[in-house]
Amino acid sequence: MKTQVNDATVCPLCKKDNACGNIKNTGAEFRCWCQNSAVIFPEDLLEQLHRQGIDKRCVCLSCVEKFKAV
Repeated sequence: MKTQVNDATVCPLCKKDNACGNIKNTGAEFRCWCQNSAVIFPEDLLEQLHRQGIDKRCVCLSCVEKFKAV
C-alpha cells in the first residue's frame, strides 16, 4: 500500500519542499512565489491535480516548470 504524504509544505508531485510562503510565513505583507504574476499554472496541471485529489496542496515551482516543458 502506498503511503500518501499530506504535509502542506510538501509538493504532492515530487514530495520535496514546495516553498509555500502562505504556510511558512504569517506576515500580511508576505506573498508566496505562486502569487507572482509571472508564474502561470497550466490548466492541464490544475485539472490533473484535481482529478488525483491532491489539489489542496501547493505544487513546487520546479514541478510547474517541468510540466510546462513537456
